[in-house]
Amino acid sequence: MRIGCVGMATLDTLLFIPDQEMLDDDVAPVEEAIRCPGGKGMVTAAAVREQGGEVVPFALLGKEARLNGLLPRSLDRRYQLGLLERDSRTWITISHAQKVVTFVSRQGLLEGQEEVVAEALAGFFDEIDAVYVTVEDPIVLRAVLRLARSRGVPIALNASIPLLELLLGSDRDLLLGLLAESELIFSNHREGPRFLESLGLASWAAIPSDRGREVVVTEGEAGGQFSDGSARRWTRYEAVRPESVRCVVGAGDTFNGAYLVARWSSGLSAAESCSQGAALAARKVAVRASMLPTDQPTSAS
Repeated sequence: MRIGCVGMATLDTLLFIPDQEMLDDDVAPVEEAIRCPGGKGMVTAAAVREQGGEVVPFALLGKEARLNGLLPRSLDRRYQLGLLERDSRTWITISHAQKVVTFVSRQGLLEGQEEVVAEALAGFFDEIDAVYVTVEDPIVLRAVLRLARSRGVPIALNASIPLLELLLGSDRDLLLGLLAESELIFSNHREGPRFLESLGLASWAAIPSDRGREVVVTEGEAGGQFSDGSARRWTRYEAVRPESVRCVVGAGDTFNGAYLVARWSSGLSAAESCSQGAALAARKVAVRASMLPTDQPTSAS
């Protein structure tokens, strides 16, 4: 199965700091700064590739092609499109205790490029058998939902707070449509309850849809849980202890990529897929970067 991964690609700056919040002069000392490629979509795509899955990423980059030069060469480049004024960027502070604070600069689509995106997505859907959605751009999301419906392509959705915050007030119907059409939903134990509460849903089983779906809720080092196809019966899975904990950024997105390969490409059970996701996430947290090591080295700044 060839998995399409529609998500953000970002130029990340990871700032590793001591555990104290701030010094008296409101300046946090930086012990190490690492610039690397990241973004939910690219991290998951890299994880799918690492697990031996076939993946086609779709992401919008800056027109200056700065980030494009840092992305893994092993990933399909046809749908990494330079249609933004500048690359989207994140600055992420990470303490010794792995407390993370993220600042995001999300860039908008260049004027007059909506048709280009729509045409590119139509070609993208010709290449894939299933789609993983972890992007917040409404133009992209509307096209993805329309194409998935018309072509019968199964959707896996990352139900994140950025997605909720962007669509809850501006296009609630689009948000509910994505939930209703998704056969697999990923969330985490902090974002999931807020997501459901904001939509007035008592549980994942209350999503207004006749479609059965699995839901996977990650809980970091505590493991997590997954549901059956009714989203009513839940089973816990265990985390895998990493060799070291150097950077938790990207661990959840890495888990999702490994789960997708195990569940959809290899046909493993949900429990087995969670085990593979947990194992790959454990490898990720041992690395000081936003994604697993790739064929493009990161650069310190």
